Amino acid sequence: MFVMNLKMAINALRGSKLRTFLTMLGIIIGVMSVVTFVSFGQGLKKQVTDEVRSFGNDFLQANPGESIVRDEEGKIESFDFLATFTAPPFTEKDLGAIKKLDNVRIATGFMLAANEVVVGDNEQKGLFVMSTEPAILEVLGQEVADGTFLDDKIENDFVVVLGSTLKQQLFGESSALGRKVEIKNREFTVIGVLAEYQSVLSGGFGSDFNRYAYIPIGAGKAFNQGVAQFIEFDIKVENVERIDETIGDISQSLLKTRGSDDFSISKPEEFLDTVDTILNLLTTAVTAIASISVLVGGIGIMNIMFVTVSERTREIGIRKAIGATNGQILSQFLIEAIVITVIGAAIGVGLSALIGLIVELTTEFEPSITLSSIAIAAAAAALFGIVFGIVPAAKAARKDPIESLRHD
Repeated sequence: MFVMNLKMAINALRGSKLRTFLTMLGIIIGVMSVVTFVSFGQGLKKQVTDEVRSFGNDFLQANPGESIVRDEEGKIESFDFLATFTAPPFTEKDLGAIKKLDNVRIATGFMLAANEVVVGDNEQKGLFVMSTEPAILEVLGQEVADGTFLDDKIENDFVVVLGSTLKQQLFGESSALGRKVEIKNREFTVIGVLAEYQSVLSGGFGSDFNRYAYIPIGAGKAFNQGVAQFIEFDIKVENVERIDETIGDISQSLLKTRGSDDFSISKPEEFLDTVDTILNLLTTAVTAIASISVLVGGIGIMNIMFVTVSERTREIGIRKAIGATNGQILSQFLIEAIVITVIGAAIGVGLSALIGLIVELTTEFEPSITLSSIAIAAAAAALFGIVFGIVPAAKAARKDPIESLRHD
């Protein structure tokens, strides 16, 4: 009986293709939106997780200001990114004290020196010129594509290493080594170019690390009246098992050198937990909004099914006259509503996959459509088909066969 009702439902839908498509349009848009938003959220979470983990579980980050707000148990509650720029910056004294700590393998920092690099009439703005130390290369896990990176043996402070995109924008395909650039009206010699930095935070989700330029601490101090002012310390520990102990040691060191606790220290696991929570909340909120279109689509299906029942009253009368039960009539129209929603959901998932493919081919971002999101979309579609199809189907089942046969 189910197979027969399914065939009848498909034949009925084929008989009015345009109306069927318009009926399922709301479901298509709704499911497409929900699956797309979920896939974007999952893709972003995966890439952020991969990027943070690329720094290693031996990595710590310290910033001036209480940029991380913790609850009573010490867990990260929220972020205040402006705090880093409003609090007194870190100093060379702070950095020197941290470097002497037990279990600290690498400790380095960077200053924001400028936001513009000039070559003749070519002015590249909206980037970051970072004044830092050679150790930052290992901390960030970057590689040099051409030339060399900053080196303690370099006596000239006015040298610069360019990110891959910035080099391309300034010099095109020609070599940048030995060429001159201007930063804050000072001439710098290019000594190296970094390999392309693959990052979800680049080119759309945040600052593009491939448009960074790196200069020595001495040059940064020259722009700042001979004083180093660090906005971040990046630290690598020797023994990961002692990382919490090391965080305590760093905190005590900064308390002693700064005289206050206006700083924040975090490790990758904490950041990932927070990012996971934020992205889950964001994905849920956006998905809930997108689900409204599924609801509207379901209501549209219910309205059309009422029209369908009215148009096929005589058919219902004939089926009842030859022995069809109320349950069989109800099943027929209910299956028809479910078929509409399931086909609409399938088209919506397909369109979402197409959108994801286009985004993946045209950007560095990779959406992630999971089997769970597809299963949820299919289950939701079937549920909406039942919920919004049951009332019209029940109306069809209750029709009097004699009155139905008299219907023109």
